[in-house]
Amino acid sequence: PKYFYHVLRSLELPNLGYSRHYKELKGLQIPLPPLSEQEALVAEVEGYQRVIDGARQVVAHYKPRITIDPEWEMVELGEVCELLNGYAFKSSEYQDHGIRVIRIANVQSGAIVDTDPKYMPEESARELGRFLLKENDILMSLTGNVGRIGRIPRELLPAYVNQRVAKLEVSGTDRLDPGFLYAVLSDPTFEADAMKNATGVAQGNLSSKWVEAYQIPLPPLSEQERIVAELEEERRMVEAAKALVARMEARVKERVERVWGGGSDGQTIRRSDDLKNGSEPKPVSPPYPDRDEEVSMAAEPSPVAERRGPGRPPKHAPATGQGSAEAAIHNWLQAHPGLHARSAILAGTGVAATAWNAAIKQLLEAGQVERQGEKKGARYRGVNEVIQP
Repeated sequence: PKYFYHVLRSLELPNLGYSRHYKELKGLQIPLPPLSEQEALVAEVEGYQRVIDGARQVVAHYKPRITIDPEWEMVELGEVCELLNGYAFKSSEYQDHGIRVIRIANVQSGAIVDTDPKYMPEESARELGRFLLKENDILMSLTGNVGRIGRIPRELLPAYVNQRVAKLEVSGTDRLDPGFLYAVLSDPTFEADAMKNATGVAQGNLSSKWVEAYQIPLPPLSEQERIVAELEEERRMVEAAKALVARMEARVKERVERVWGGGSDGQTIRRSDDLKNGSEPKPVSPPYPDRDEEVSMAAEPSPVAERRGPGRPPKHAPATGQGSAEAAIHNWLQAHPGLHARSAILAGTGVAATAWNAAIKQLLEAGQVERQGEKKGARYRGVNEVIQP
């Protein structure tokens, strides 16, 4: 079951919204290597997954924290940095290119994220230059989820700061390291204090005066630099954990892909709707090397089985007698290597369900078909030469 789970996860099915996806699954074939190979794949993939889970725990739970020495000086933010409120840009003037506008929604805890960029004309910088941002400028949300802190990355520049987003700029680096200020404000304690002191009913609003009066520790500059260096090292470790997740996920994908083969053409996995619509088979995942045996997840489509119900012969096709039923089943299995269910064989050959038992019995006794499993779990494959009807 675990092998089946990993193979299903590797399928790239179309997004059908609230529709049921069984109609997409039932026309597919999946690789079915020996049980020992299935177990080996599961063990390897689960090993990678344990690494992924551990690394994700590091990323999810890491928070930069500073242990405050009671001997350190405490100062108000307004004493050591300047706070600039953003400009009230009109959304009606936004355009598709120019100078980016960093809005309240872009300021997340520990990051500036902009998946829906808005821009102002470049010529606006002549009048609004004081609202332009520089790399690593510290930004704070003043509305909604107040107290969130982020630093502007180079890739989002040039950019303006919008209203209800504050930019904090250190007044003198001889007293306060900008990296230390960012670390202090990134501590969960600051955001919690900001949320408690926000005003407003529909949404919280944080006043600039409260921010300027907020007290922060101010250790000696050398101590600030030591703390910043330690936190930077921790940040690199977190980034390494993120990279490890990506690498292990790639290994999982590659390992599962190794068991996949193509469909009958070696390039695609067959889907029932492709042949019904008269189109070429669509790939549900990239073509993979080292093809294993495939087991049909439902009826195997065939060009002669267009637009018919399961177990019925195709329209305008001659009815099959017992001898021709045996030949049709055997020859179809020869043309479709691998193990197949009874329903897939009937659908692919057009043999009537009433002729199945006698025909398959004769083929099994003659050694021209092999069976694995019993009753509903039985699967069949052909052996030896093609039979003439």
